[in-house]
Amino acid sequence: MTAPKSVLIIRPGALGDAVLTLPALRALKASGTERITVLGNPSSWAFVPPDEPGFEVLDWNTNNWLALFSPDAKFPPNVLGKLKTFDLAVVYLKPDRTEAEGALLKAGVKHVIGITPPGMDEIGEVHASEWLLGPLREKLGLKEHYRDVHRVLNANWVDWEKVEACLAKLELDDTPYIAIHPGSGGSKKCWPAERFARMAQHVCRKTKWPMVLFSGPADDAVVKRFDQVWNEVEPDIRKKIRRVHGQSIRELMHIVDQAPLYFGNDSGISHLVSWLSVTMHKTILFGPTDPRVWRPLGERVDVVTASEDGSLAPMEDLTEEKVLAALSKRMGFDFS
Repeated sequence: MTAPKSVLIIRPGALGDAVLTLPALRALKASGTERITVLGNPSSWAFVPPDEPGFEVLDWNTNNWLALFSPDAKFPPNVLGKLKTFDLAVVYLKPDRTEAEGALLKAGVKHVIGITPPGMDEIGEVHASEWLLGPLREKLGLKEHYRDVHRVLNANWVDWEKVEACLAKLELDDTPYIAIHPGSGGSKKCWPAERFARMAQHVCRKTKWPMVLFSGPADDAVVKRFDQVWNEVEPDIRKKIRRVHGQSIRELMHIVDQAPLYFGNDSGISHLVSWLSVTMHKTILFGPTDPRVWRPLGERVDVVTASEDGSLAPMEDLTEEKVLAALSKRMGFDFS
């Protein structure tokens, strides 16, 4: 099959799922694909600028796509017309996707490739990004490898004027700062928030840097437990915290891009941050998910596992001493 000029990517899922699909998109673009349309959750792809050339996101959650799964439903005329323009559809759905693939071919999509994405409990030597890209490499002759990814579509997706504005708003104009995200999409992937708070206090004392804590609506319980410890710290350390709650993905990108240090759990935010910055040190905490599969892509990414041998373990098994030792080694500070 020759390189497709126009590709539909069916990829529902959260932010981390979107970021881990980027190497496949990069490989398609490098092969000559001119237009990529993602059918997914728009909020998960909000890190892509709305004016990105040759790229668009359609909302998976509308009734326009019922015909993918129901033989009694029909695509609206405008959707049917759009489907006929695609040379290829890549369907990242679980094994029971036969009906969707058939509906796409019937609608006029020239070729369809179905790929089963890895589940969160997946273990093994194959990284999730390679899992998503590998079948395309085999069928289309793509030469890109997932470890070759950093910037994927445009050279830079960060608006520097907005970076400066966001940092000024947080009073971080010329100050190094620490970025942390103690939450995650699943509670089992969250390191105990109390330990997060104690570690953050320790790092702030040693570096004298302020800290930016990112959180979303799903992180309220985590932040409450974090604050129970943080609020007991001495006032000169307590005042170093800056809070960014419910921020847009684009705003988060603008704030976090200049931080020398980030630490967080295995989460979509951690995946985005790790991919985004080439200069930041990222420390990502793993327990019940396999870092061989789910390790964030990017440069200067350190993974700290709850178990000594890297096997799966509850996040409660990950000690503060182990995390601080990893930070000391990476940052050159003695956090002991």
